[in-house]
Amino acid sequence: MLSSRYLESGNTQEEAIVCKALDMAERKRRLVPLIIKKVERPAWLYSIVGIDFT
Repeated sequence: MLSSRYLESGNTQEEAIVCKALDMAERKRRLVPLIIKKVERPAWLYSIVGIDFT
């Protein structure tokens, strides 16, 4: 779930690295952002289409 609270949690960078590594190895998308509040997306999320529940 993508919100300002999530982005401030400190978990985002680690999750981004893990998701990209797994995506490259298996050629599968493992991350689908569920946007629950309007926030400025980090650069690594620009190319990933999410589901907007705002």
